[in-house]
Order: sequence, then structure tokens, then C-alpha cells
Amino acid sequence: MKDEQVAGAAAVGVSGSLSGQSSTPPVFTPPPGNPRFPLFDGLRALAAITILIYHAAFLSGYIQFGRLAPWVSNLSVGVTIFFVISGFLIYRPYVRAQMSGATEPALARFYRRRLLRIVPAYWVALTLLSLYPGSTDTFSDWPKFYFFLQVYTPTDPREGLFQAWSLCVEMSFYLILPFYSLLVGRCFRGRSAALRLRCEFAALALLSVASAVVTYEWSSGAASPLVQGLPRFLFWFALGMGLALVSVWVEQQQSRPSWVAALEAHTGRCWAVGLALFFLLGAVTTVPADGISFAPKIALIQWAGSGVIAFLVVLPAVFSGTTPSDVARFLRWRPVVWLGLVSYGLFLWQAGPLLVIFDQGWISSPDPAVRFVEFAALAIALTVPLAALSYYLVERPFLRLKDPRRKSA
Repeated sequence: MKDEQVAGAAAVGVSGSLSGQSSTPPVFTPPPGNPRFPLFDGLRALAAITILIYHAAFLSGYIQFGRLAPWVSNLSVGVTIFFVISGFLIYRPYVRAQMSGATEPALARFYRRRLLRIVPAYWVALTLLSLYPGSTDTFSDWPKFYFFLQVYTPTDPREGLFQAWSLCVEMSFYLILPFYSLLVGRCFRGRSAALRLRCEFAALALLSVASAVVTYEWSSGAASPLVQGLPRFLFWFALGMGLALVSVWVEQQQSRPSWVAALEAHTGRCWAVGLALFFLLGAVTTVPADGISFAPKIALIQWAGSGVIAFLVVLPAVFSGTTPSDVARFLRWRPVVWLGLVSYGLFLWQAGPLLVIFDQGWISSPDPAVRFVEFAALAIALTVPLAALSYYLVERPFLRLKDPRRKSA
């Protein structure tokens, strides 16, 4: 009976929907009995394209020599957006089950869904791109790359996928989240939702402070390589997890809080404030000669600023309301949604076109701005077809196995 009540409540979630899931592509289907938040589809596209443009800026030399380098260097916020999205979407089913008294996601099902989503496409891209244009030295130390360990040891950029460090962090988050949820669930079993919110917000804040300390120590060169993984980025995941807590709490209220209605009516302001903060962040960023080794204070400011900006970008997708806003229209725009469909492939396969363009010297304009624009445009044009092939030939067949008892889309 409780499960039926939960499923019914999900149909009228904050901005989610259970309707039409039978026609939803398997990449977008949430865990059974949970609502879908459709605006996240477009957010994935935005994050993936931003990361690709950031890497194009770096390889074209624009981050090192361009006039707008302080702002372009902060396009790495695309990674932050992905981490906030993961914190929200991956943690929310656990929170909702615990607050409603329903059955929590089974551990085997959770890991099966995550592995099917991440591993097959990653292994294919890693193997093929290591043969060309990467380095076959990848295979001499293959466990490090195939089992998501490259983030913890110094790695030649030519080995593995240079952008996969963030995937290693994601996998670490997936590994520990069910156990964190189990601990929290036991601590607050039989307690009120309001008490859980207050206490867990405090816990997430403490984890974020610890993450800030680790980030500062890492940028100072005083921290162990082991903290390069999840400890450095817990703050970004915690932002999404906090959103998950609030989202479930709002869903379970008998009357809609006034601040939710106000937020739904002005979602565009979230992006406006986020954009303003992005420009401010660029104004205080001093880009080092190598474009990577930022000073400790700048690194900490970027870490915190990127988290706040990503939070503001994701917020309208959680509280979208029923009246379409400009933000919602953009995120629901069919080309953007399709790019969200193939966004994992955009992330995985970008290394190939980027390295080929760089190695072959296809872009040689002496003007840094022109070189950057041409580099980015060509990289996007080459990566999108590869991403589509990855989705339709590799990802989708495995994604249909996520929930074998449910009829696949």
C-alpha cells in the first residue's frame, strides 16, 4: 500500500512526472516509481558542450593567451553542473523512499543501473581512442584506466581519456552513496522530515567545509594524490543532495510553500544571477601561464563560485512550475534535448577530435580568438556524430537492461 501511495505522489512531484515514461528514451528513465525531471535532459547538453568548449579553448591556446581567458577558464563549470545533477538525481530516490516509508532502491539494482550507464560506452571509447589518436601505452597500465583509478596517480594526458578524471570522481560517488544513505536512514528512522532536513543540511555543510580544506591544500601542493578524487568535490555533490532533500520535502507537503511558487514564477532570475556571478568570477580569476596551476586562493574561489553557479543553473530544473519560462523553453528545445540524449558520448568522444585537430594543426590562425572559435566549432562538428553513434550503437542497447522487468522504450 505504501508503495502505491508513493507512486501516486510521484506523479505530482515538484517538477517531475511519471506520465509518458513508456515513451521516454532509456537514458532518461528514472528508477522505477520515481518522477522524471525533464529539464535535466537539456542541462546535460549544456554541461557537455561547455566542457568541450573549455577543452577547445585550452588546446587552441586561448586560455593562455586570449583576452577573455579569465572567463573562458571558468567554463570548466560544466563539470560542476554534472556533479550537482548527480547529487540530486542519484540521491533523491533514497531520500524519497526513506521519508515516505517505501522500500529503498536495492543495492544490486542501483549498481547495475550505474554500471550499465557508465561502463560499456566508456570502455569502447577508451579502447578505440587509445589506439588513435591517443597512446597505446594506456594498455600497459590498463587497470588504472579501465577501473576508474587514473585520478589518483599522475597520468600522461595521452594515456586514457584526459577528461575521464571527473568520471573517476563520479564512480567514487556512486560507490559510497548507498552506504551513506543507509547510515542516514537509520539515524533518522521514525524522526520528522523537518528534523532530518536540519541535521542533514548541517552534515552536508560540514562535508563541504572539509572539501574546501582539501581543495586549498591540494592547490598548495600539500595534499596526498588520494584526495584528488571525491574529497575535493564533495561540496558540488552536496549541493545536489541538499536540493534532493528539499525537493522531496516539498513534494510531501499538503500545501505548496509560498517560496516554491515564487521560485517557479521567476526561474529565469536564477540563470541571470548565475550569469552575473560567472562574470564576477572571471573578473577575479588570474590565469597562470600553463592555464592549469591556479594559486590556492584563486582555486578555492573558483571551486566555491563554480558550485554556486551550477546550483543556480540546476535550480530551475528542480522547480520548473507549470508555466513555461524562457529557461524551460530552451531546455525543452528539441535540438537541446537531443544533445542531452547523446551528452555522455559528447563527453567521452571529445578527446578524439580535439587531439586530432591539435596534432594535425588544422587550425593555425595567428589570432587567438579566431583560432579558438574555429577549433571549438570543428571539434563540436566532429564530436556530435561520434556521440550519436555511441548512443545508438553502444549505450542504448545496454541502457535497455537497466530495468529488465520494465518494458523498454
